[in-house]
Amino acid sequence: MNRSQTWMVARKAWTVGVAALVFAAVPGCEAPGERNASAQSTRAATTDPMAEDAQNVRLVGHNDLQGRTALVVTTKSDPANGNWVYVGHHDSFRDEKPLSNPITGKMEFNGTSILETSDPSKPRLVWHIPNETNRNSRGVSVVYDYSFDGSGRDYLIRNSEALTQGETGKDLKYQIFDITTRDSDPSKIALVAEISGTPPNSCGRGCGGPFIMRAHKGWWSQSTGYFYAASGEPGFRNVIVQIFDLKNPKQPKLVGRAWIPGLKDGEPGYEGGLLRHFRSGTAEVGVVARHEPATPRTSHRLTHRVRQGAQLRSQRAAAYVCLYRRRSRGRRRHETVHERRALGDLHGRHHDRDEAVSGLGLAGAGG
Repeated sequence: MNRSQTWMVARKAWTVGVAALVFAAVPGCEAPGERNASAQSTRAATTDPMAEDAQNVRLVGHNDLQGRTALVVTTKSDPANGNWVYVGHHDSFRDEKPLSNPITGKMEFNGTSILETSDPSKPRLVWHIPNETNRNSRGVSVVYDYSFDGSGRDYLIRNSEALTQGETGKDLKYQIFDITTRDSDPSKIALVAEISGTPPNSCGRGCGGPFIMRAHKGWWSQSTGYFYAASGEPGFRNVIVQIFDLKNPKQPKLVGRAWIPGLKDGEPGYEGGLLRHFRSGTAEVGVVARHEPATPRTSHRLTHRVRQGAQLRSQRAAAYVCLYRRRSRGRRRHETVHERRALGDLHGRHHDRDEAVSGLGLAGAGG
């Protein structure tokens, strides 16, 4: 599938709902005989009119999210706090216009949706946190009963980006909201703080400052109070990891950074927009240890040779394609989208609309 075809698919299928699914045990990539037998058995038992096919999963509930394009879905469930789903929305790249929110009676730009899911057959959208303009807020992370600030309150953090055509952005930030009243009075959900960059000159002269390129996604650790962000900033050639101390959510504080060698200005190993070790035929993935946020280090690393043709596709995109081949039954359109997304991950260059289509494919495959 070429880029224009991907855009056509994204524009034709721009509305993404959230589906509640019931999962059975899903093994790894089975042998062809096992896969065929399992698929035949599942198809015989499938009565879901919304699914072409299903294996070890069935649709039990659905919410159309007011027609808002979605990507990241964060689920949290415990006896004390209930059952909730938090959905990060893309910007409205269909027509760049706000949509009607029947809850508030207002026209709202896409932001973050909050759903109560105690009855999985009827997921209930209780609130939508809009953006002020047409922006991308697809990343969302949530912490409950927060102890570090002594409040015991619940918080949500999301990204907020005004993206340009080149998949970079302007006015990039992360926003922290107090969502404690989401069940009793969601209208009182309030903005607590924003993170719009790093301290200037905090990593050398000219290094650090307002976010550039992306404020992409992040994860807030309930156990440590640290927020791990993927963002661009002056002094680096691409998106890196910033670590913020959110023990006091009202006063975020940068405590560390992590990046692949070659990404910082002046470091060797970066040519023509790509890391040299990637251009020379290897792909590398690192896991950053979290124990010392001020001086993060790589604790695990996986490097493998990148081959050509079918082997290149299977090795670069194994995690995506292995899962999806069981679902797609050979539909190359979906496999290509996932492979291109995996390639984008390795290049450090995500394609938003490819990701949106990938989300549609997985939702369709799951029912």
